[in-house]
Order: sequence, then C-alpha cells, then structure tokens
Amino acid sequence: MPVTPHPFIDQPPSGLAGWVQACPIDSVPVLARTVADIHAWVEKIDDIDAHTMAGTLGDDPLMTLKVHVFLAQHVLRETDTRPDTLVGALLMIGIGRFFRQFINLPQAEDTLRDHPVAWQGFQRALRQSRLALAFASGLGGQRGDFDVAVLREAAALHAFAEMVAWTRAPALMTRLMKWRGPKAGDAEDEVFERAALGISLAELRLGLMQAWQLPPKLVGLVNGLPGLDGLQVRIVQLSVRAARIGDNVEDPRMLPVAREVADMFQMGEGPSLNLLRNSLE
Repeated sequence: MPVTPHPFIDQPPSGLAGWVQACPIDSVPVLARTVADIHAWVEKIDDIDAHTMAGTLGDDPLMTLKVHVFLAQHVLRETDTRPDTLVGALLMIGIGRFFRQFINLPQAEDTLRDHPVAWQGFQRALRQSRLALAFASGLGGQRGDFDVAVLREAAALHAFAEMVAWTRAPALMTRLMKWRGPKAGDAEDEVFERAALGISLAELRLGLMQAWQLPPKLVGLVNGLPGLDGLQVRIVQLSVRAARIGDNVEDPRMLPVAREVADMFQMGEGPSLNLLRNSLE
C-alpha cells in the first residue's frame, strides 16, 4: 500500500512548538535502501537478529529515530529499563513486532524526487552523519569506552534535524543554503537559520528529540547537555566537528581537532591524526 505523503512546510511554523507539530515522526522518511533491507529480511525472518539489523539500520539516522520513537510511544512502561542504543531498542520491541510496524515506510528519495537541490542537501547531511559515526567509533575505541555504541549513535544523530528539515521544508532549506553559503561558521549559521526557518537547527534538534521522548542519555550527548560524562560529550562533539570538515584528514582545518584529540588522550599530534585517519578505514 503506497504511503500518503505529508504536505511540505512552505512557510516557517510559529516557533519550536509549530515545527514540532509540523514534523510528526510518521512524516519523516527513511532511505530507500533501508526499506529494501527490511523487505529482504522479511523473507528470512527466522535467520535475522537484532544485532545484525542494528548494524544495517544504524547507517540510516532517520530509521534509528523511528525505532526509538516507536519504543517510547508504544512499548515502554514506567517500570521498564530504557535502552540507549538501537540494538537495545530492537531487542525490546521484538523482531516480529518490528516488521509489523515498519514494513511500509515513506522514502526520502521519493519525497525529494522533484527537489534535486534539497536531495543534494539531504545527502550532504547524511554523509556528515556517517562520518561522525566513524570518527566516534575511533575515538570511543581509543578510550576503551564500553558505551561506544551510544557515542556512535549520538554522533550520527547530530545532523538529523537538518535531514528532517530538508525532507519537510525543501524550499525553506534551499533558501537557507543560498543565504549562508558553503563556508559559514556555526555562529553565522544560526543567524541565517533563524531568518529562514524561524528557529535554529540546534533548537529543532533538541525540541524534536524531547517531543519524541528519545533516551535521555542520547538526547544529552547529541545536544551537549550538562550532567553527563564530560569525556563522552567531548568525543561526540569532536567527532561532529571532524565530520563537518570531511574525510580528508590532511585538510588544515583538521589540525585544531587533532590537537584537541591529542589533549584529550594525552598523545602527540601525529598519533591523533593517525587515530582520526584510521577511524575512516
């Protein structure tokens, strides 16, 4: 059965509450590859497990969100222990129930088929998400952090609000991209974001995560909130900074990141660059 698309947001909603109302979780699409993987798994449901599924679904930040939101809204009870990771959420939902819920999902490629500029913007945000996940894997592994899966997920989710905005409001995001240009910094970005969207993408990210009742630790790590392990927060933030630069560790802009990594792990600048480089292999 085809998925009925939600109408695009053509004018900035009224503040954060308006954006949250205009972005229900069922309006958020996933990647076509994710949909294809889910359909393929249905054919061998007896041979699939939550860890294998999480390893694949984790490559799609918007699918990761959908699983966490479904768990919060339909499975959890106040006495339940809340999992922080995708694999934990899948285990709690159960394989059978997962397939009953997620067999028919909107696809980002279809949503943005007639919006090539928005599709390019969406892909850039997706690429940043995947790079951040890779960097977090390397930095979390260097620390020997038993919560490395949470760090990977938090880093990967950092760009999700931009991905959601591209799929829900392509015209507004195209305007934003034209205004801020490719080299704007974070402070400049926020000025342009407020002008184009009415709020910042950071506000949208935190607001959606809270409204969708995502795990508190994940919300804290993604948004750099106080009260968490400071080193874990720093790993996520550095992973995101590196991802914004790209996959070229030789880029001069990567040196300040490498120096912070060196300070964090008490190592030399050269070894810290190697750590970043090896994270992408």
